[in-house]
Amino acid sequence: MRRFDKQEPADALRVLSSLVESSPGDPVLTRDVAFSAMQWGLGGQAYPLLQRMAAIRPYEPQTYQALGQCLAEMGNADLAMIYYEIALNG
Repeated sequence: MRRFDKQEPADALRVLSSLVESSPGDPVLTRDVAFSAMQWGLGGQAYPLLQRMAAIRPYEPQTYQALGQCLAEMGNADLAMIYYEIALNG
């Protein structure tokens, strides 16, 4: 992405999040934006998107694994372990 190369990851995420806002019910787009945010080190911003994904598609264990990863990066290990357990049991 040009914006990511020239600016900061937060600016690139702002552009991508406008796509999610224009199509809030699109789970594939929401997941892709959340995973991009995680790759850019923006787990705190990815977390609400992943929560939305878990509400839309509660049967996908990779969403819970990603939620656990975001929480672990934010320093919330206890809640992260719960999400990892959900992913393992899914």
